[in-house]
Amino acid sequence: MEIDIKAESSCGRMVLVEIKNWKKKEGVNVIKDFIEKVTVDGRLHSDKTPVPCIWLKQGFSKQAIQVCELHRIAMAVERPVYRSQ
Repeated sequence: MEIDIKAESSCGRMVLVEIKNWKKKEGVNVIKDFIEKVTVDGRLHSDKTPVPCIWLKQGFSKQAIQVCELHRIAMAVERPVYRSQ
C-alpha cells in the first residue's frame, strides 16, 4: 500500500498522488487499486481530507476516466513537448 507522493497542508488536506510510467493507457484496475490505497490512508489519517490525484504517462482508458470522475480523482497525463526548429 504505497502512495508515491503524499503532502499534508495546514488546512487539513492531504494530497495523495499515484504515478504510473507505463507504456500503455491505463484501465480501471490501476484506478481501483489507487482508490483502495486512498481509502486505507484515509482511515489512518481520519483528521485529514484526502485529495486523490493520479498521473499516467500514456493516458487513461475511457472507463478509467469514468471511474476517476465518479470518485473525484484528479487526472494528469504527460503531454508532448513541441519545439520550434
